Amino acid sequence: MLPECGDLDAYLRAVKLGTRHWAEESDTGNETVPSTFAPHGCHAPTVPPPKESVCDTLDQYSSVISR
Repeated sequence: MLPECGDLDAYLRAVKLGTRHWAEESDTGNETVPSTFAPHGCHAPTVPPPKESVCDTLDQYSSVISR
């Protein structure tokens, strides 16, 4: 099992460089067939973290821009 992502940059890198995997090799790339996501380098949970955790993480930056 992968270690937890230690910070926001690691989490974003894990998602950006992660890959999708299909149960059947013949389904690879088929958007209509369910697949699983494998993050790269660290565990990137898809369940949102608690609000306090998000605030603590974002507080380390001087500004945050939402698009």
